[in-house]
Amino acid sequence: MKCRSLVKLLSLLVLFSFGCSTQNEVRPRPADFSVQYEWREESSPSSYHYAYTIRIGPGIQGEIMFSPDYSSDNPPVWTETLSVEDGDLEKLYTSMSEKGMFTKSWQQEDIPPADGSVEWLEVTAHGEHFLVPRYVTGKKEAEAIKEVYAAINSLVPETVWEKLYSQRKQYEQDFLTSSRLPDR
Repeated sequence: MKCRSLVKLLSLLVLFSFGCSTQNEVRPRPADFSVQYEWREESSPSSYHYAYTIRIGPGIQGEIMFSPDYSSDNPPVWTETLSVEDGDLEKLYTSMSEKGMFTKSWQQEDIPPADGSVEWLEVTAHGEHFLVPRYVTGKKEAEAIKEVYAAINSLVPETVWEKLYSQRKQYEQDFLTSSRLPDR
């Protein structure tokens, strides 16, 4: 009698363990998967500040919006469309899952660094909204999310980056030239 009860208990435990998911289990990429990544140069003179936003999805379409100056100076915003390969989008989603994008409670440092760049991420997946704040707390978490940020940046073709940085360089030259002109 005890042996049958033990077998039943072990069988239930085995069945239960198959029904449980682990934290690192990667669910299939949902149709609503979308990404908005923000990057800003901080604490720099107006002529050297720039910022960009990369948006992807839902689906394989995306865009990068690049601004060569602080928004308060009303600079141009250059927008380039992106088409992401489905396989690259799948890799990004898998990487995000493995790095804990959908399971961690991302925390922000109380005291941010004095200078440098700042970046953050908003993601929608499975009907939920996830936010990685600026200045992530924890070295392990910061390193994990840096890898995700690098993967997002790599989805922008090199030719697009070259075009945007060339436009930025021209904007800087124009800004410096116009700032040297005497007031009339």
